[in-house]
Amino acid sequence: MVTTQEEKLEVLQTKLQDFIQNELLPYEQEHGLNAEEDIPMEAIKWARKRSRELGFYGINLPEKYGGQEVSLKGLCMFKEELARSGAVLWGQVIGEIGGPLRIGQMLESFTPEQIEKYVMPVVTGEVSCCFALTEPNAGSDAFAIETTAVKDGNDYILSGKKHFISAAPYADFAIVIAKESRKGEKERITAFLVDKKTPRHPGLN
Repeated sequence: MVTTQEEKLEVLQTKLQDFIQNELLPYEQEHGLNAEEDIPMEAIKWARKRSRELGFYGINLPEKYGGQEVSLKGLCMFKEELARSGAVLWGQVIGEIGGPLRIGQMLESFTPEQIEKYVMPVVTGEVSCCFALTEPNAGSDAFAIETTAVKDGNDYILSGKKHFISAAPYADFAIVIAKESRKGEKERITAFLVDKKTPRHPGLN
């Protein structure tokens, strides 16, 4: 029997409702989770692991990355269910906060090495990322940002300030948006993968 996209979404929606009511909310109540307080990493990891087991985590990704290639309409349906539930861990279920939803639209831009080092650990829920675009003087308009990236040998020097970055406290690396300047070329907007911790630096400031 051929299953249509609409039928698939309805099945997944029912499955998500069941997970929220019978597992997610009871877990949050049992562990006393509060949206106004810091969420323990243990709870975040549980939500990611269980959501991945059920097929929700990274549900928008291509099948080769373990996803189900769910449409934007489907994502909106699932986000609506999660928001309606009032679950503290809502953003961990489909990877909204620090998860696959932050990298899904960039998959074709990563190199094979970057996919192995950065993408797959995010897909499996082992690590988190954050998307650093917003600045004190710039919001969603990437062309208004002031952070710069200047090539220095094989490296880049990034200079600027980012704030209001969702998932930053839990992130292992950041996708930092900056204006790249190259000699003799027009300035362009570029995304850089910046590790939160490295052997030489204990963390981002």
